[in-house]
Amino acid sequence: MPSKGPSAGAFKRRGGRFAGTSDAEFGKFLSPEQQHLLRKRREAEQREAKRRRSLAGVVLTVAAAAAGGVWALLWL
Repeated sequence: MPSKGPSAGAFKRRGGRFAGTSDAEFGKFLSPEQQHLLRKRREAEQREAKRRRSLAGVVLTVAAAAAGGVWALLWL
């Protein structure tokens, strides 16, 4: 009887499947209150990461503008 799924060798050739994250990392085994706190903590971490990326973008933009100004002054 033929198997319905791909062979083990097929997974190795294609690099395997995406494993994702475990249920424990999502907090499925935590109490509702702990899940809520975990969700709030992740949201706060995401906001902080977004703020850092925004700040880095502003700093890079100012640095690029300053470099462009210096370059323009040198070519005058």
